[in-house]
Amino acid sequence: EGALLIFLLSATLLAIELGDVPLVANLGLGVTLLVFGYFGSISILKQYDSEYAWRPVSFERVSKTEESSIHVLERLSTRMLVLQSIVVGLIILVCGVLLVDVATGIATQSGLGSSFVGATILAATTSLPELSTTIAAVRMHAYTMAISNIFGSNLIMILVMLPADILYREGAILAEARESARVALAFGICVTAIYVIGLLVKKKRLIFGMGIDSIVVLGVYLLSIFALYIVR
Repeated sequence: EGALLIFLLSATLLAIELGDVPLVANLGLGVTLLVFGYFGSISILKQYDSEYAWRPVSFERVSKTEESSIHVLERLSTRMLVLQSIVVGLIILVCGVLLVDVATGIATQSGLGSSFVGATILAATTSLPELSTTIAAVRMHAYTMAISNIFGSNLIMILVMLPADILYREGAILAEARESARVALAFGICVTAIYVIGLLVKKKRLIFGMGIDSIVVLGVYLLSIFALYIVR
C-alpha cells in the first residue's frame, strides 16, 4: 500500500507539473489515468493478500472491555453492520460540507489563504475519522488494519479527484493546482517513503516510546507546515 501510494502521488505530481489537459467533457487525462491507477492498485493489493497473506507470529491478549465490545459487534448481522457504516458515513459526509464552509471563512478572515488552510487545518480535521479508527484498531491489537487504514485513506483520496474534476466545469482541475499543492504532494511522498522504510526495517530503536521513523515524520510534517506557509 505504501509503495503504491508513493507511485500514485508521484504520478499526480507529474501530471500537475506537465499540465493536465481535458479529455472528455473537461475530464482531465491525468485524473483519468490516476483513477485507472487506483483501481489497478486495489487489484494488486487483493491479489497480494490472497497469495501472500500475513501470518500472526505473536498474540497479545485483548482486555475484557475490548473483548466484550468485539463480541457485541459479532452478534450483529452483516446487514446491520453495513447499515450502521452507511449512516455514520453519511453523517461524516454532511459534516465535511460544513467544515469546508468554516475553513473558507477562516482562510478569508485570517488572511492565510485557502491553499494553506486546506492543506493544514482542513486536512487535519478531515483526518480525525482516520485517527479515531486507527486508535480503535490499535487498541484491538489489529495492527495491520491500523496501518492499512492510514495508507488506504490516502490511496482513496486519489479517487476523490474524479468527482472533483467532473464538477469542475472550466477544464482539467489538476491544471489549476497551485504551488502549495505541489509542495504538499512532495512532502506526502517523503513521509510515505519514510514509513515504508520503517515497515521494512524490523529492528528499530525507540525514542520517547516512538519509533525513529515516526519522529522523523513528525519533523518532516512540521517542516511541511512551514513550507506551505511560505508558498501560500
